[in-house]
Amino acid sequence: MGTNKDYIEYVHKVYDYLHTIPEKGFEEYKTSEFVLKELEKMGFENINKGVAGTGIIVTIDSKKEGPVFAIRADMDALEFIIDGEKKMIHACGHDGHTSMLLTAAKLIKERNLVKRGKLKILFQPGEEKLYGALRVIDSGLLDDVEEMVGMHLRPGQDCRLGKAIPAMYHCASCIMEFTIKGITCHGSKPHLGVNAVDAVCLAVNAINAIRVNPAIPNSIKVTNISVKGETYNNIPDEAFMALDIRAESNDIIEELKEKAIHAAKNCCKFYKCRSCTNFQRWSTSSRI
Repeated sequence: MGTNKDYIEYVHKVYDYLHTIPEKGFEEYKTSEFVLKELEKMGFENINKGVAGTGIIVTIDSKKEGPVFAIRADMDALEFIIDGEKKMIHACGHDGHTSMLLTAAKLIKERNLVKRGKLKILFQPGEEKLYGALRVIDSGLLDDVEEMVGMHLRPGQDCRLGKAIPAMYHCASCIMEFTIKGITCHGSKPHLGVNAVDAVCLAVNAINAIRVNPAIPNSIKVTNISVKGETYNNIPDEAFMALDIRAESNDIIEELKEKAIHAAKNCCKFYKCRSCTNFQRWSTSSRI
């Protein structure tokens, strides 16, 4: 049985290694392999690997009647474009989450802490994709779980180390994509076409002007604009726009989405665009 110092040293050792191998959601192959080897070294035998692709679930069964409880951590990193090159970075702290969960598993195993019921330990893939949890649920391996807890590292501005708070709200979030279609023509005769870029520019300003209840923290902003093709002497007939939307209330985020669609469609109507279609890539609900 390890001492508290041993566990502190272990969590730092694991973190230092995981920080060097950041991997995209559902591609956490090195991370999953490392976690599996560590769990096997600890003496765990009831291990489900390949859950939702790269996930792992360990089950500790006390063989006595009791609740089925679960603890979880995510494993994936984020992709960035730095100096024109794609680079994976553990910018969201999932290397820390996995390190803490592995250390918790080690402590629970060595101190034989599961006295009744079952404990399931989940190393979840694809959290940044926002459907990693759904794929794990689809596996059916958590159907008997009555309660699950997890944690997430927070910036110092939210909750500093050593500080206690009664509750922390996690925002609802949503990515929306709009495709605006105009009419192409040569740049020398712009009156014959409908410039999709004009409509997008107007839509950006309209979206920036959206207001909802200021008492509830929220934000809506355009985070990506692109136009097809590399010809610069013609009027573009299609433009793409993406929005990041967040709010600490599910009702507010629905209001923001509705106003964003209204703004974009009316800007397209103003310029007589052929169409304005929107797609919601993903959305999560607010929670405490």
